[in-house]
Amino acid sequence: MRALRVDAIADSGQQYGGRAFNHGLHEAMLHHVPVHVARCGDRFSTDDGVTVSVLSPCGALFADGKNDVNENSVVVMLRYREFRMLFMGDAGFAAERRLLESGFDVRAEVPRFIV
Repeated sequence: MRALRVDAIADSGQQYGGRAFNHGLHEAMLHHVPVHVARCGDRFSTDDGVTVSVLSPCGALFADGKNDVNENSVVVMLRYREFRMLFMGDAGFAAERRLLESGFDVRAEVPRFIV
């Protein structure tokens, strides 16, 4: 937020005591950046045709394991024309299983760039 323009932050709503996480929320407050609690079905679009769809978390947050903070990661699908990229955050096996059972189309391909 100090180096780039940030319009909003998508957060899962998971309570977490991590220093970096809480520092980020504090910076958002200082820079008047809204923090949105993201849920599946949320969708954001830009004027140039980029869409970001939230695929997870859906329903109740995971609350019964020692890896809940990761399992409750915000998962999004970014689309631009035919390009699709899936961002999984730190989601683990439980979140992946829930995502696959949801019926969302998670097919994505990141092209290989030749340097």
